[in-house]
Amino acid sequence: MKHYPESELHTFSFVSVFENDATVKESIVDFGQVASSRDIIDWYTKQLIRKLRLGHMTFSQLYPKVKQFVQYYLFETPVDLDDLQTAKNLTDNIIQRTIMICFEQAINNHTIKQKDETTIMQYKKLSSTREFWIKPRSHSQYSPKFSIFNTIV
Repeated sequence: MKHYPESELHTFSFVSVFENDATVKESIVDFGQVASSRDIIDWYTKQLIRKLRLGHMTFSQLYPKVKQFVQYYLFETPVDLDDLQTAKNLTDNIIQRTIMICFEQAINNHTIKQKDETTIMQYKKLSSTREFWIKPRSHSQYSPKFSIFNTIV
């Protein structure tokens, strides 16, 4: 974990890590008076839900998992989420990319399944199929202008 001077602790910048490296969008976010790590984790959770289109997963399900990951597993030792140094470290580009990519891969591994390819083994021509006769009904028949069939029901 890096140690930042007191003057840099109130400036938070976020980089869109889902975009290509050529089109990096940096935005400085103001959380009000003093931002905490919980505000930044909240921002990451909303970004994950929006970018991965997680309609089935709500904020209340994903936020505790992101919080636990940041608090216990992201850094070498468990961190205090109320510390401003932790909040500033969470806005580092490498940390942002680590959080987003780890959760993106984990969620995709649980939601996206590779299906077997379907191949057509045998072809059937329309001319070789059996005829299908329709009883003549005047109220439900239309004579088509351009169709391979002689009546449309």
